[in-house]
Amino acid sequence: MYPTWYQKYNASEDYESRVRKALNWMSAYKPDLLTLYFEKVDTQGHRGGPSSVEKTIFDVDGAIKSLVDGIDALGITANYIILSDHGMTAIDTVNTIYLEDCISLDSVEIITVSPNAGITPHIGRSEEVYNNLSNCNSHLKVYYKQDLPLKFHYSNSIRIPPILALADIGWIINATRGSNSNTTIGVHGYDNDDVDMRAIFIAYGPAFNQNVTIPGFSNLNIYPLMSSILDVKAAPNNGTIPEGILTSPNTTQN
Repeated sequence: MYPTWYQKYNASEDYESRVRKALNWMSAYKPDLLTLYFEKVDTQGHRGGPSSVEKTIFDVDGAIKSLVDGIDALGITANYIILSDHGMTAIDTVNTIYLEDCISLDSVEIITVSPNAGITPHIGRSEEVYNNLSNCNSHLKVYYKQDLPLKFHYSNSIRIPPILALADIGWIINATRGSNSNTTIGVHGYDNDDVDMRAIFIAYGPAFNQNVTIPGFSNLNIYPLMSSILDVKAAPNNGTIPEGILTSPNTTQN
């Protein structure tokens, strides 16, 4: 299912063009929901670490200001939600766990790496691979997928590899040694309880209580929150609307 109006992601399109298209849609169609993605903070964070993103944050701030000013000029009253889907932590690539030091790469198919490795052992090699990974590095936690902590909600799909190896924050996983000119990079994908993985949430508009700070909450709660604002019935979900955020909560969305 696609939105009524959309365009394919194009990283080369500048923010000004994206905002202009969004405002044209707002003017022509008055959509109930409009989303924009500004990726440069994430891109720069990966390249240079989270301390390198100040310039790109200013760029995003400017784009958001242009959007708000444009919507105001159209005479439209809107609710705004500004959020990220993850945090970022700085990594020194010296802290790399190489799977070739732990297991025979001929015995597995490596699905993903860094900071979490998804591994499918060849037939008859699961126990060997699991044991070797478990004894490889003190900064690596290894699980059969059915034993992964429940809080990750990442055990039941057939698409999930049978063995998962999770690096401690500050460490990354690669299959083999290779050249890397960066000494410090930014990475996300660690345990979402870690403070460096926290995301931002800023909301403004008539639906929201103003000038308040509420406790942190799971991004799972964004869905019922938006459903309430849009006055649409939410599909079954395990999110809840955070307390103190809405002026008139629609409790049927919980």
